[in-house]
Amino acid sequence: MQSSIDFKEIPIFAYFGPEARKALVAVLTRQIREQNETILSFGKQVMGIYIIVEGEIHIRLPHSENPVAVLRRGQCVGEMSLLDDEHNSASADVMVGSPTAKFLFCSVADFRDVLLRIPESSAAFYRGSALQLSSRLRQLN
Repeated sequence: MQSSIDFKEIPIFAYFGPEARKALVAVLTRQIREQNETILSFGKQVMGIYIIVEGEIHIRLPHSENPVAVLRRGQCVGEMSLLDDEHNSASADVMVGSPTAKFLFCSVADFRDVLLRIPESSAAFYRGSALQLSSRLRQLN
């Protein structure tokens, strides 16, 4: 599968080398969702990471009409499911806000397989994840 997005646009994958990028592209699947379709639901298990290729998604807290965040191309949701072995559940509802949205999806199992097959990808992923999380914390402050 050809990726229609540059991995350097995605902070948590920005440090992946060519071999890791190739392995990740091989396990990505394309998904298209329609406006108001739910991608992740608060409290429900997250099966993997969704990378936005086109469109926008809205992040909503339970019982809230207004989105707390709007994400677009190169941003992702579900990435916390890749970080640990805990039973991960969504911390918000994630819905398509544009007429359609296109994603690249990678399941937790496929992602962990890439990390095992390409050892240097682990350090690259955790570095990118740490930088993304610190950036989000700075924005909240």
